[in-house]
Amino acid sequence: MEMENRRFLLHLLLGTAASVLIFLISLRVPLLGMGVSILTPLPVMVLCHLWGLKGGGLAVLIGSLALSGLLTPLVGVIFFTEFGLLGILLHYFLVKRGLTWDRGILYTSLAVVGGMALLLVLFRLTTSLDTMDWIRGEIRETGETLRQLYPVEETGGQPTWEGSERFVALVLRVFPALIILTIWLEGIVNVSLFTRLTARIDSGQGRVKMRPEFSSWVCPDRFIWGGILGGFLIMTKVSLLVTVGINAVILLVAIYLLQGLAIVSFFFKKRNVPVGLRVLGYALIGIIQFLPVVVAGLGLFDIWIDFRKVRPRLTPYKKTP
Repeated sequence: MEMENRRFLLHLLLGTAASVLIFLISLRVPLLGMGVSILTPLPVMVLCHLWGLKGGGLAVLIGSLALSGLLTPLVGVIFFTEFGLLGILLHYFLVKRGLTWDRGILYTSLAVVGGMALLLVLFRLTTSLDTMDWIRGEIRETGETLRQLYPVEETGGQPTWEGSERFVALVLRVFPALIILTIWLEGIVNVSLFTRLTARIDSGQGRVKMRPEFSSWVCPDRFIWGGILGGFLIMTKVSLLVTVGINAVILLVAIYLLQGLAIVSFFFKKRNVPVGLRVLGYALIGIIQFLPVVVAGLGLFDIWIDFRKVRPRLTPYKKTP
């Protein structure tokens, strides 16, 4: 029993330290840190898998308190909701409930967004810090980082677009979609890595599988109506409705981009493309500006063309004599 407790404390210490360290790196290293931050929930998921809710829950609680003390309580809240809660819920829906990865990520994103909204409201009511001012400051800092990385000559003494209030207003307008997209991206990456880690953790027994395989994933055809509704809301010219429509369209484009990537993955797999070339192909999709649009269009037209032939075929009705 004493040995078991020591193992638990060791795993808890390592998992908490790994999650907090990844999060701190994401705060201190511009742009690159944004990519690193995606891995923050992974140690929490592993602790949940090894020790149940007490492992993951304690890691999130300790990490949140540590970050609140080292930095600010708001940073602790962000770590708790966006990363800690995300890791716990992903493990719950994927392993405990046995849901498919897409449903698990969807339910997790809804819960995390709701939790973030609730905690930020409570935080605003109990402290003097204006969260919106903090968010605006973070957006301006990001714009300044972009300006330094991709310098643009100023004209007439006016600030560059990335540092202007127009940039801040635009990002604030699509902020809900950006938050949800970030959670979806974190979910996909962490679920993919977690399913591979469980093979090593459990030696093949009790391994969590990514169901369905990404290459055969299909989003429901009815999602297209979300884009149609979003386009209609944008055409109303009513500010609030336009904002809702823009965010809906952004999310829908992201979904069809994901389906397009699944199609690319399917043909990579079918043609036995080497792993190195696959990585290069995905990298090119992210680097070359027009390719994401092409891949998203591929995912959209898959509704009618069914490039992979994975949708069930409707058999014609035959009248019995």
